[in-house]
Amino acid sequence: MSSQELQMKIQRFESFIKIDPSNINLAIDLADLYVEDLRFEDALSCLQQVQTHAAFNLKIQVRLADLFLGQSRYAEAEKVYETLLEHGENDPVLHHNFALALFYQSQFERSLEHLNAAHDLGFCEANQWKYLAYCRHHLFQMEGATDACKNWIITSNGSLESRAYMCMLAFDSNLSDDARKFAEDVLKEDPDNVSANTVLGSLALEENEIDQAHLYFAKATPDPKNSGRAWLGQGLAYLYDDHKNEAISALSEATRKMPEHAGTVIALGWTLLSSSDFIGAEKSFRRAVEIDRNFAESHGGLASALVHLNRLEEAKAAIAIADKLNKANFGAIYAKAFLLKLNGREDASTMLISRALERSPSDGSPPLIDHLRSFLSRQAKTKPTSQTH
Repeated sequence: MSSQELQMKIQRFESFIKIDPSNINLAIDLADLYVEDLRFEDALSCLQQVQTHAAFNLKIQVRLADLFLGQSRYAEAEKVYETLLEHGENDPVLHHNFALALFYQSQFERSLEHLNAAHDLGFCEANQWKYLAYCRHHLFQMEGATDACKNWIITSNGSLESRAYMCMLAFDSNLSDDARKFAEDVLKEDPDNVSANTVLGSLALEENEIDQAHLYFAKATPDPKNSGRAWLGQGLAYLYDDHKNEAISALSEATRKMPEHAGTVIALGWTLLSSSDFIGAEKSFRRAVEIDRNFAESHGGLASALVHLNRLEEAKAAIAIADKLNKANFGAIYAKAFLLKLNGREDASTMLISRALERSPSDGSPPLIDHLRSFLSRQAKTKPTSQTH
């Protein structure tokens, strides 16, 4: 119907509901008209109002849950879906939508439970396989994620999105040859594809082909939602070129895109520290600790920033936590080296500090850029970033 016809119909239904405010079917019809007119808050208000005149009603609850989900009000959607299940509803689409509400709150284990429930009830559409792949990826179930992605490719008739995700899964599974092949195939169809360019840029970075890495990442970073990993790679490429200001800018953008990825925040912290912005480095490392208190590199990086700020007792406390979690962590080694220097033990300190930060140490130990590339490669391949899917 035309816009004018829609408005006239909405006005008629609004007049009807004023006369009969407890009419559930009428309220649902009016809410559907509001949705068609993109008046989502009015639709919610309409359904919530009729609830006050009736006991639990399945149709109203389902509409409310789906409206909350569509408006990205995931916690509210979760509560309604839970209520529906408590009342004995066991519909596969309900389980699938409940899983989406949980997924976008990073509740990946619970999301996977409901995706599996939907699957067991016969729901096998492309979107179901897509989120099975996403959830299993987040839970480090790489084989299961790959199997789900294969089914996603089949049920979506080989969609570009599913094939692009497969190249990312292959990269994160350390299947570099497969990742390259999948990515190159995707680029033949979509030269600006974010996932494919990010994978090829990351592979180029691993192979020290820095100029080529910059080119791939530059094609991926303009994407407003899903370019976090590309910005991370671009930042590391700039760091390799010793362009620290550009590296800081790129890594800062990466943390904005992926605010819950500790590895990215830590990379920014080290880049700030290497640029003598010790206060900024401390802020980054403290944010990394907030994200994951059980991650040694977060505490080690914080210790390194604190020794530069001459807050030595705090630094020693952070070192102790980092060593308890993992004695081989990079940050604590650097912090210990700096403490040795402060105590006059120059020779021992110089050796450790060269291992931690120098670009070309004489003993062949990895410089900062190599450490960060290795560390973040491991992070990316074991802990998927929280980008919007």
